[in-house]
Amino acid sequence: MTIEELAGVQESLLKSSKSEDILERQRKLLRELEERVATIEVVKDDRLEKVYFDAGKMPKNLREHMKKGLLWSVDRSSPADQIRDFVEQSEELHKNMLYQEHLDSNYLYRVRFERPPRRP
Repeated sequence: MTIEELAGVQESLLKSSKSEDILERQRKLLRELEERVATIEVVKDDRLEKVYFDAGKMPKNLREHMKKGLLWSVDRSSPADQIRDFVEQSEELHKNMLYQEHLDSNYLYRVRFERPPRRP
């Protein structure tokens, strides 16, 4: 379901007549939005701004150590270098995550790496 479709559902809910039905559907809609929408914080003109984006199609295998690695390895010598390096590293991280997702979907790979090692 796209964000536009979710907004349409929200509008149709407001036209519904039962208040309990509206509340339950709104809760479900909010849960779905929480799963689909991500935010980043950006400093612009000395003000902190939140940017929201659709994260529904992003790989789900971003680990905490990967986030920290990206956070602490970005070149901070100038604001332009910081953005450029962040975008470059993010693109590379995204490619690696997509590849890992592909491997995880492969049955033989899952069997090989998810099983505990055999004991002699």
